[in-house]
Amino acid sequence: MKTKNKKILKVILAVVGGLLLIVGVICVELWHEMGETPSAAAAAEFEGLPNYADGRFHNTEQMDQSTPPPEGGTAVGKRPKIWRMIFAGNSPEKEIPTVKLSASDFSAAPNKDAAAVRWFGHSSLLFELNGARFMVDPVFGNAAPIPFAVRRYVDPPLVRRDLPKLDFVIITHDHYDHLEYQTIAMLRGSETEFICPLGVGARLRGWLIKPEKIHELNWGESLVVNGVMVAAREARHFSGRTFEDRNRTLWASFIVAGGGKKLFISGDGGYGGHFSKIGEADGPFDYVFMEIDAWNGNWRNNHIFPDDAVRAVRELRGAKMVPVHWSVFNLADHPWDESIGMVAAAADREGVELVTPVIGAKLDLNIPESERWWLDR
Repeated sequence: MKTKNKKILKVILAVVGGLLLIVGVICVELWHEMGETPSAAAAAEFEGLPNYADGRFHNTEQMDQSTPPPEGGTAVGKRPKIWRMIFAGNSPEKEIPTVKLSASDFSAAPNKDAAAVRWFGHSSLLFELNGARFMVDPVFGNAAPIPFAVRRYVDPPLVRRDLPKLDFVIITHDHYDHLEYQTIAMLRGSETEFICPLGVGARLRGWLIKPEKIHELNWGESLVVNGVMVAAREARHFSGRTFEDRNRTLWASFIVAGGGKKLFISGDGGYGGHFSKIGEADGPFDYVFMEIDAWNGNWRNNHIFPDDAVRAVRELRGAKMVPVHWSVFNLADHPWDESIGMVAAAADREGVELVTPVIGAKLDLNIPESERWWLDR
């Protein structure tokens, strides 16, 4: 009897030990995923900036989190249901068309005269401009630090390891659907440089990106990398990867100019007066890559409503609008294609040229061609 009890005890200890090991691995992975925040010394340097006070970055315009949804929209004035985010409850009934890519689809270096972009879904973009190749917010996995949360309902067109050589990466802010630890870790031994808002560099350094490869910008600042001008501009949003670090890093929109093209990349953010100011100071833009999705009545000031997205493009003096931040994750209560339908209707009504490439397809910025592929899906 004692021998049997000892065997049972060993099994229990083995099971408990295995569970503790799994929990330990998960905790270590979560710690890596969250990343570090700016040091006290760095935070002290931020004090005195017009958009920083009391240890946090701030928006120019105050947040009002109780705005009703737009006319014709179904997203109600409350936060999205967690079960929908986890189980992809608003995913399309039919498979989303995707142009599948491999490493062989990319040359060693882009043509100097090339001006093209591939949309990887959500906010991930791969550009070739003025002989440089760069990405914006490259995310290939889920939009959360744990595997089963905020799952994709469409795979990326390219596996992470097949990415071509990137001259630089732009990170608009540190939310999980825009900044992915696994992708940054894969690039840490490369010559890729990183451009990000103030404070986000702490995340990258914590993930062992060399400090000299990181360029942090405040709103209004710019630099030139590989012959391409990149400038950070204001956005109306927030930041953070844990419950404790909200707004310790900055968020931004970006202007990218090179090869005769001037692009505006909105990042995430609600509608505000900053769009017209940017349009007056920096416009016109050949293309505006504008967020359109993940809105509801509680989020109007940090996720733009569809009608306001089109309005913002006009105020930016954008010639063409490419909708982003949609078609991959369930981040709100509205159906997956409601935002793009509302944006398309508003663009037609307001005379804004809408360009909607299929995920993975190469869009020539000189001769743009697209189709409204989401219809009947």
